[in-house]
Amino acid sequence: MYSNALRFHINKNYGTSYWTPYFRKSNIVEKFSSDIELKEKARNLYTDVKTNEEKIEKLVGDLERMGFVELENELDGTYKVTAAFHYIEELIDCLTIIETEES
Repeated sequence: MYSNALRFHINKNYGTSYWTPYFRKSNIVEKFSSDIELKEKARNLYTDVKTNEEKIEKLVGDLERMGFVELENELDGTYKVTAAFHYIEELIDCLTIIETEES
């Protein structure tokens, strides 16, 4: 649950007032140090890893394996968010969760 929220938070809000499909790991690490909400979410992400840099490595690796991001520029480490991410994001936005009580 926390990792999904963190993934969406990073990809939409990691430091710009507008949404951009490009990011660098270093930008996310910088945001971790200044955003208290993001730092709190990161605490529960990959609990086996201690540093934020290692967490970002694992997160971006996972997103890359799932096809949500791809390395755009090896020289400066720029990644691009793919259409697959936007598709799943729209799908999630369409979901309506109804809570039911179990007897």
